This record gives sequence, structure tokens and C-alpha cells, in this order.
Amino acid sequence: MTVGGFERAARALRDELTSATRGARFARVPVELRAKVVTTARRGRREGRSWRAVARTLGIESKKLQRWCGAEPAAAKWVPVEIVEAPASAAQSRLAVVLPNGVRLEGLSVGDAPALLRALL
Repeated sequence: MTVGGFERAARALRDELTSATRGARFARVPVELRAKVVTTARRGRREGRSWRAVARTLGIESKKLQRWCGAEPAAAKWVPVEIVEAPASAAQSRLAVVLPNGVRLEGLSVGDAPALLRALL
């Protein structure tokens, strides 16, 4: 695609999307048109454009465009964890505490932690 070709193609496609959905935000997009959007968006991405820039040029939401293209979603903020019972030796383990000012206290026992917290408050 020539320089500026992506922008021209994307703007033409944006006009086609607007007329197909009659400007309605949640209207269904025909499958053929959606395929054109995906092809154009992938071309824009290959040329180094961000999802946001490609979506803005096409006139649709970035997340919707990524979903249509099957892009990997951004990393989840919350990750499932498995809670397991701590081994018996954990009671003997040592702790490290980092204070808000950056001071790091290492080697505290589990029993020392409450006393440290009381002293800090």
C-alpha cells in the first residue's frame, strides 16, 4: 500500500461503515464489511500504527477493533491464584518489610512483625 494509502482506504471504509450502520453505535456490521475492516486494520498495524490510531481512523472503538481482529487482549489486572496450605516450617520463616520511605527490614520472624507494626504506629 502506498504512503497515505492506508488513510484513504480506512476513511473510505469508515464512510461505508457509517452508511451500513446508519450511524448507530451498536448496530450489527455485515460480515463482509467486518472482514474488510479486519484486513485494513491488520495492514495498519503492520505499518506500525497503534490499535488506537487505526480504530480512530476507521471510526470505531479500539477494543471492538481488537476483538474483531482476534488480537490478544491487554494483560488482566487480576490474575486467578490458588491458595494452598503453608507448610509447618512457614511459622519459622523470616519476613522482609519495606516501609513507605523505602527502608527495607529483613530477617523478622512472624512473631516480630506485630511488635514492629505497633512500634511504627
